[in-house]
Amino acid sequence: MAEPVRVAVLASTLVTGGAEQLLYDLLARMDRQAFDLRLGLLQADPGPLGREIGALGVPMVTGLRAGRIDPFCIWRIWRWLRLQAVQVVLGINHLDALLYGLPAATAAGAAFVNWENETSRLYRAHALTMAVRRCALSRVDRVVAAAEGHGRYVTQIEGVPPGRITVIRNGVDPARSASTLPPDEARERLGLAPDAPVVVQVAALRPDKAHEVMLEAFAAVRRQVPEAVLLLAGDGPRREALAALADRLGLGEGCRFLGVRRDIGDVLAAADVFALSSAPLQETLSVAAIEAMFAGLPVVSTAVGSMVVVAVAEGQPVTPCGIEPQGPGVFQKQAGLPRIPQPAALCAQIDQHRPAVFEPQFRVGRPVVRQDGKRESGHASLLSPPRP
Repeated sequence: MAEPVRVAVLASTLVTGGAEQLLYDLLARMDRQAFDLRLGLLQADPGPLGREIGALGVPMVTGLRAGRIDPFCIWRIWRWLRLQAVQVVLGINHLDALLYGLPAATAAGAAFVNWENETSRLYRAHALTMAVRRCALSRVDRVVAAAEGHGRYVTQIEGVPPGRITVIRNGVDPARSASTLPPDEARERLGLAPDAPVVVQVAALRPDKAHEVMLEAFAAVRRQVPEAVLLLAGDGPRREALAALADRLGLGEGCRFLGVRRDIGDVLAAADVFALSSAPLQETLSVAAIEAMFAGLPVVSTAVGSMVVVAVAEGQPVTPCGIEPQGPGVFQKQAGLPRIPQPAALCAQIDQHRPAVFEPQFRVGRPVVRQDGKRESGHASLLSPPRP
């Protein structure tokens, strides 16, 4: 039997978010006989999903960076990679992990793969930061994009040649959005009336998710449908500001901030509609929206990122409905809202045991990352082989 590939995942910290959930799902399913995994985090606090990954039995080191600017961080990462004899470093597009981790991986003789899940992020000193980012990305071994349109963005805006981009659409485990509760019981547990129209959004409370758009539009909905309820699952730095906005809009008990939920299937079971109000910043291919579709909910989304690829009618792509800040009608359930596509082989970069990554188009099968294309089925891999 071949020796397992030694893989190090490098990130800043792992809060609860779509990209972090994808990473957890991937690591939970990787073949430990084929891959020897470890996790390195720049911050001392691993974050909620960092702790969950540690509970999977993945060895973890934290606090690789001391302070905001730390030139010795590169040396610490290099030493860790060398001691662990790491062959491949997998980043999840955290800027600090990219800038510190890439030179460390290069010095340690390890390949570096950057797994991206955002579009058009605005940085402080944006022009300078993007110039530095493009320089770093020009030296990575491979970039993984979340959708075809995202791959074009990575080429056009970030300057990565198409030949070094692998497109693997975000996929979810349908079991995470499944619920054993009937809708009435799911509503009862959340204190909702059985007949109340319920809209749910699952997203971190960050500026790019544009929750103010959701709140303003829902205030208009409540003027027409006073019994409607909005559930906001997630947490983040804008919670206090958004709660204050909900109060100013008079939403009262019509808007519930649920915080981070690990029983997301039960929350979706209580809803009639899933809504995504993201601004055209960072959003690429929403994991939460795909989970909602697997749960059988219609999805209303702003036309951002690559959301068009999950809005389908009879197998054909359609443009998702756009949300205007004062548009009250967009959250109303209507016939013909998008459903999840029919099963189709999508790509084979993750699962070497079968010819498809996701058996339906957005379902995670058993993601198993191989080092190269020579083993078993011979398909291309997510991770590049180490540099010679």
